[in-house]
Amino acid sequence: MKHKSLRGIRSLKRHRVVCFCLLVTVVLFPALSRAGTGADEGDVRVTAKGHAPVSQGMIQAKQVALLLAQRQAVEEASGMSMQVENNPDTRAIIEKAMAGLTYTIVSEQISHGIYTVEIQAVVHIPEKAAEQITNTSAPLITQTTVGAFIEKTPYGEINWTDGYIIAYGKGAIPKGLNQDICDSMAKRAAILDAHARALEMAQNINLDGDSTVKGFVSKDSRLFYRLKGLIARVVPFDQYKNGDFYNVKIKVPFYGMRGMQVVFLNAYIKSNSKSVKALPTNNRIVIDARGTGLKPALFVRIKDQTGNNVYTVKDVDRSSLQHRGMIQYVTSTTIQPDDVQAKAVNAYGRQNGNIVISSSDADKLKQKGSDSALSSGNVVVITDSPVGGTEGSLPLWFAEIR
Repeated sequence: MKHKSLRGIRSLKRHRVVCFCLLVTVVLFPALSRAGTGADEGDVRVTAKGHAPVSQGMIQAKQVALLLAQRQAVEEASGMSMQVENNPDTRAIIEKAMAGLTYTIVSEQISHGIYTVEIQAVVHIPEKAAEQITNTSAPLITQTTVGAFIEKTPYGEINWTDGYIIAYGKGAIPKGLNQDICDSMAKRAAILDAHARALEMAQNINLDGDSTVKGFVSKDSRLFYRLKGLIARVVPFDQYKNGDFYNVKIKVPFYGMRGMQVVFLNAYIKSNSKSVKALPTNNRIVIDARGTGLKPALFVRIKDQTGNNVYTVKDVDRSSLQHRGMIQYVTSTTIQPDDVQAKAVNAYGRQNGNIVISSSDADKLKQKGSDSALSSGNVVVITDSPVGGTEGSLPLWFAEIR
């Protein structure tokens, strides 16, 4: 009788262990898989710091430092470089994001009269608030009327005509668990894979004629984390299962509030740069740069043959620059009657991303009407089709996990 009772107790314990394991698998594991990006798929987990002098008292120092840390968390999570005083829409978005921010204090310290607090925060930027100032401007020309300039890589593509990066991600579907859980795990792995590839592709594109994005953001780690945070918020626009793998595609725009350019725009354009206001115009500047070896870049410098600047990032209205950039690259286009045409003499710069035009063409670009096109960023550059894209520019270990 005693032996039967012991066997019953052991059986009950085994039953409880099995139930507990199932509970961990079904409930806890999906929760842990979400922890990398916060409670919701659109949330981002970031670490941020705030600093404040203790000369005005510890209570005030702690309040100020914590507030600054929260603001930094919002900026890095959203990938936005904020100019609150110039953009009331941005202020509203910051306030809404900070209101919904949750955080944990990781560390506190005082050094040389400065109080520093480090927090780990989960930030959510409300979609409706973000859409208020998301770019809705149409490109100057669409792919239906031009030859699009698209660089292909094994991991996606860079579209310099419409201004975006598409990255592919892949995740292996595990075996032996509930199918929904397996699919969820594989999807999460695929999204992380796509984010990593998009970040690498973004860093390898030319920022200007002399440097890549990677070279520029390496000078300030905050810019890198803002770029990483922006890309981490991108959700797939396409997803499907193929055999034992879950595949996703993500799209990272160059421009607009959610565009990667906004991450380093303020740092690239010094605060003392001149202010330019775009005038309404239908004119375009069309520059034929075929045969020069020109490589596309986000920010371009155009000079005449005597070395005088004709067109730089400082000549573009800030709103136009944020919404669609300063140049659209194509491999061919239909010339319109109002277009002002110019011919590139050659390309220059360490990345071969700047343009030289003749002095006579430079004079045409300075005439009334043309200057409005420049300030509006209505500039189209025709260049040679990419040969081989940017293949081979990504680390070998990416290829090993395909």
